[in-house]
Amino acid sequence: NLGKLSTKMWDESRNGINAIEMLYNHNYIVTYFDGKPDMWNTKPPFFIWMAALSMKFFGTTVFSLRLPSALAALTISIYGFWFSKKYLSDFFPGFFGGLVLVTSIGFIDFHVSRNGDFDTMLSMWIFFYCTQFYIYIETRKRKNLLLASLFLGFAILTKGVAGCLFLPGLFIYIITNKKHRTIFKRPELYLYALGGLMIGLSYYFLREIYNPGYLKAVLENEITGRYLQTNEGHNGDIWFYLRLLNKYHFSYWLYWIPLAFFVFPFLSEVRVKSLGVFLLIQLICYLLILSISQTKLEWYNAPLYPFFAILIGLIITQIYNAVKKYFNSQSQWVHTAIFILFCSAVYAKPVQSVFRSSIFQEKESNYNALFFGDFMKDYFSLFDQQKSLKIVSSGYNPHLLFYAKIYQRNGYSIDIIEPNTEIHKKDTLLLCDINKWPTYSATYIFDTIYQEGTDKFILTLADETDLSDPKKIAEKHFFRHIGSIQNDPGRYNSIEVKAKRNNNNVKKELMLCALTDLSESKMFSPEMQSYFKKKYKL
Repeated sequence: NLGKLSTKMWDESRNGINAIEMLYNHNYIVTYFDGKPDMWNTKPPFFIWMAALSMKFFGTTVFSLRLPSALAALTISIYGFWFSKKYLSDFFPGFFGGLVLVTSIGFIDFHVSRNGDFDTMLSMWIFFYCTQFYIYIETRKRKNLLLASLFLGFAILTKGVAGCLFLPGLFIYIITNKKHRTIFKRPELYLYALGGLMIGLSYYFLREIYNPGYLKAVLENEITGRYLQTNEGHNGDIWFYLRLLNKYHFSYWLYWIPLAFFVFPFLSEVRVKSLGVFLLIQLICYLLILSISQTKLEWYNAPLYPFFAILIGLIITQIYNAVKKYFNSQSQWVHTAIFILFCSAVYAKPVQSVFRSSIFQEKESNYNALFFGDFMKDYFSLFDQQKSLKIVSSGYNPHLLFYAKIYQRNGYSIDIIEPNTEIHKKDTLLLCDINKWPTYSATYIFDTIYQEGTDKFILTLADETDLSDPKKIAEKHFFRHIGSIQNDPGRYNSIEVKAKRNNNNVKKELMLCALTDLSESKMFSPEMQSYFKKKYKL
């Protein structure tokens, strides 16, 4: 269902436009929005590169835009499993942690892992560089420091200064442990850290050469305009993120965290205890940095979840081992039964919350400004010969612009017009807000070709003589009835089932159903029924 729900306004649609324009203008340094350098979304382009690459292979679709985020989430889960097996010699913390991650609503829902946004990829690189640096601290192996610096560079290339916000937590972990302080005497630490920073920072200087004024825009957008002051009204008090975690994003798993303070002090495994302390310090430091920031947005807490997941995975593993020890059985069947029952008991509630999230949502139903993608798809599916459309909208709407660019690239003539734009006879108009109804000459009338609900209309500008043709009148009734069927969820679902059973496409089954209804109600004569069957190849 990754590509099912239409794109969101902030910031997914804009990222999609950046990726489409990069794909076709081949400028991989400066991101563009609607033909001009994008000076509002000033993030470095690593995610845009990945989205453009995805579109290169899978086409300019919503699925392609979201695929890099979904793959990043999957990669974090796999990496967590590997890290657990490699470093702790126990795959259970990684396995249990992976399940925690994919049942964390704040990580999989809006603006994160199932959307075309920066935050999942940022979370991946941050988690990678922190854990690789932790292994370096524990083992003093340079390859882990090299990987940490590389991943730090990628984090900066993904979301700029946000990629550095875990560095204070790493510093605090070192200075709070006496045996680790000697690391400051190793020259390689500074050399590799500088290398990682330069990977990220080099982009900023390169883009300033090609796009003068970029650094000034970054300073205003990402530092002084976000951290030091409220940006675009996104404010909140110091408890903003804790309330968010508690109420929705992490409401079940958050209550497992206090167990760490009761479990870890009594563990005999030094590695598990040390890793638990490390994860707690990173979580507390980053949460404090977020809470102090003046600009607060729901998805800024995304990098917390991989750390939460492994920490809770460690706790669940200790509980699971205690349960296994309690039953003290040598039978593999008993072990399997314990494992299944244990997982069912621990994960039943968070899995239920996943099914209540937006994953299974079919269409945008809340904001008129986001109705265009779904409605354009429905319209061009039914009227597959129609290649020209004027869309009535006003103000900033990257969601609409994203879909317009996709259809334009596929040979459609799409024009976005203001409600007060002059229109002409036989123009076909789409609007998704009754308040945006366009003005027109008094000698013409609007003919509603197709309608969904009370907000979505396809109109044609006509005069009285255009509406006297019996076939045109019948076609109007035909598509109005199709719209009424689509607005009835129960009936539409039954048509989808019937189409699958008959090995038919839903569009054809929908048309057949509407034609049958109108014929049985005597609105269509047998001749008219034959006309529609022939015209639409039913």
